[in-house]
Amino acid sequence: HNVTQHEQTFRWNAYSGILG
Repeated sequence: HNVTQHEQTFRWNAYSGILG
């Protein structure tokens, strides 16, 4: 599965939001 930069950023923002 090749994750696009947009999807990767979106997931990271959500993940960071949960941690933060």
